[in-house]
Amino acid sequence: MANFLLINYPGYPATLREFYLDNGLANLAASLKSKGHNPYVLDFANPDLISWFFPYKYKDEIGNIVNEIKDCQKKNIIPDKSIINKFYEVDDRINNYQKERIKEFTYQEIIKKIKEFKPDIIGFKLWIGEGFVNSIRIAEIIKKEFSHIRIFAGGPQVDWFGENIYKYGYGEFFEALAYGEGEETICLIADYVEGKIKLQDMPNIIYRDGGKIRKTLTKRIENLESLEKPIYDKEIYYPMDDSKKIKIIMLDESRGCPNRCSFCMHPNKSGNYWRIRKPDKIVDEIEYLIKKYRTNIFRFAGSNPPPHLKRGIAREIIKRGLKIKYGAFGHARGMTFDDYKLLKESGCVSLFFGVESGSQYILDKAMNKGNKVSQIKEALLMCKEAGIKAVASVIVPAPFDTDETIEETYKLLAETKPSSVIVNIPGALPNTKWFEERDYYNFKIEDIDSFLSRGMTYTIKNFYPPELWRDFVDYKLGNYDILQIVNIAAKFTKRLHNINISTRVTDDLSVLVEALNINQDELINKTWEYLSTGNKDGIEKVINDINFSIRNSVDE
Repeated sequence: MANFLLINYPGYPATLREFYLDNGLANLAASLKSKGHNPYVLDFANPDLISWFFPYKYKDEIGNIVNEIKDCQKKNIIPDKSIINKFYEVDDRINNYQKERIKEFTYQEIIKKIKEFKPDIIGFKLWIGEGFVNSIRIAEIIKKEFSHIRIFAGGPQVDWFGENIYKYGYGEFFEALAYGEGEETICLIADYVEGKIKLQDMPNIIYRDGGKIRKTLTKRIENLESLEKPIYDKEIYYPMDDSKKIKIIMLDESRGCPNRCSFCMHPNKSGNYWRIRKPDKIVDEIEYLIKKYRTNIFRFAGSNPPPHLKRGIAREIIKRGLKIKYGAFGHARGMTFDDYKLLKESGCVSLFFGVESGSQYILDKAMNKGNKVSQIKEALLMCKEAGIKAVASVIVPAPFDTDETIEETYKLLAETKPSSVIVNIPGALPNTKWFEERDYYNFKIEDIDSFLSRGMTYTIKNFYPPELWRDFVDYKLGNYDILQIVNIAAKFTKRLHNINISTRVTDDLSVLVEALNINQDELINKTWEYLSTGNKDGIEKVINDINFSIRNSVDE
């Protein structure tokens, strides 16, 4: 039996959804426990990071610079270069300050737990940007203090960048990296540490073999019914305090997607075919989670659950008389108006539609969506008519976009008026067709090594205007650099605001807003204010109030 410590350090929080329970960590903990191991989760996606890393002593200095930039934006003039340079100088000081803080944080929050828990193995969940950089720093400190502990890593960063983590020198402290689905792999890692199996005989592993980087074969979990129920027990998952994590639970109802969207990595990670659970088994788990963790707020985690599965789950929920609220991924095809009404009756609050573009030319040439604009329009309107909030996602500008095709996207959204539209900028991430065939899609990356290496550590300054973002390495779409791309997206977003379409509410946040009967703009504005000003008490009160309302609705 191994003591297995799981660490999640995602970086400074920028949105409310970063405080949700992490179903991936809970699934891994459950898998380890089912094999007789002793797991413990340290999930630092909680408000404690605010007091640790918000640069309070630079708050006024940064605030003044940001206000100068905003004044320039209002006057529609280009900010003076001296303002930008002043920000960079302060930003460098903040980065150095936070670099020192990560040492203190590691010793007080992690080394202390290691001494108490005495893990044999530590697994990191790796994220992009600041979360990645500081996870490496934490791993380095741990290795210096406890050279006998075996350290591994997985998570989104490994799925995106894979072997490049080792290639560009970021994997020194990780004995191996786990990609893809981790529930079986993590137990094999424990077997490996105990000398029962070799790395080369394990699936879903990237490791160093002398001077070479090896990647073993991909293996997916074909029978999702074999997955253990996620564990969020306080004794295993830290922190489960009502002021630290929002009690919305992600449900693994399906994995895989038969679509091959050019911008998406899911076909590589989860396969281009559906693997689904039985509706009655999914609802069994919902009932179990309601009773055990006193929550009735859920989100289906599958990136593309098939329509027949959603119908089956809805019927089972209604049959059992469960009073829950949930969100899921929507479909432009395969759903009738009666289907949407069925989902609404079962407690579905919001559906997320990957619209991407309102131009058929762009959908076909840039996205490979397989959808017709007419199908997207019909789906959004039926969803809304049934009383479900339709959240649409678009990519602006997309490869091959022109003023005319962007206008087509705007017209589709103006005609259908989704409850919210999430405007994304285009990104050629590894393991996507956009990256693999970047020349065709007009992504210009002059130095691929620099792009990949810096791409892993690049942190978007979410609380600052785009003018203050440092240039991303030679990354262009056509003739647009990253700042121009962001400005095109910002102008598109402003046009949506002008016709009263929100652009800040995700489908999961829609579920919380309706379930708690609160004003969505007030919630978002409060969250933004508290996070951008380092108000830990304020964000903890928001989380506590949400959880209080959830518990009350369960007890009714």
